[in-house]
Order: sequence, then C-alpha cells, then structure tokens
Amino acid sequence: MSDGQGLSLEILHSGSLSWRYRYRFNGKLEKVSLGHYPAFNLQAARKKRGEYAEMLAHGKSPARHKQAEKYAVAHTTTVLSLGSATSPRSYRGTARTPGLFGGT
Repeated sequence: MSDGQGLSLEILHSGSLSWRYRYRFNGKLEKVSLGHYPAFNLQAARKKRGEYAEMLAHGKSPARHKQAEKYAVAHTTTVLSLGSATSPRSYRGTARTPGLFGGT
C-alpha cells in the first residue's frame, strides 16, 4: 500500500507490516526501512520520510546514513569501558596519571 512520495507499507514474509521509503540516489533505486506498523504509525512514517527527503535534497543517502548510525552504535565499546566492566578494581588513575594499570 502506497502513501505517495515514496512511502509505502509492505507486508514482510513474517506477516508483519513495515514502512519503507523508496527513492532514487545517483540514478539508483534505494529503499530504507522506517519502522514497523502499528508501533510506528502513519504520522511518524511521514515525518521520517520528510527528514530523509531533506537528506536527499542535501545530496546524502538516507540508507547509507542509517547504516552509518547502526555501525557507530555497534562500535562504541571502548577499551576502558570494557576493562571497567570486567574488573573495576584493577583500574587506577587515568591515561594522564600514573598508576594506569595498577602500578605506582
């Protein structure tokens, strides 16, 4: 079912409904998922489509932007957060102070 301007509600193989935004970027057809219906309603889908249309107007691909956001979230674990999560007592000081790894 299409709402116009590239917005459509698709039935997935699982039977769930998902909002999709289809557009052309550099001559190629691309699409990006906006959210699942009914948790993501028509008003929210239209708003997100507007945000993505604005990105297109500035020469940016919404699908690539969304992928970059997912990548950034997945790779935010730092060495310090990993170390403090596994053994919080072994960390003393900071990178600029002595005793970084329990020494003096």
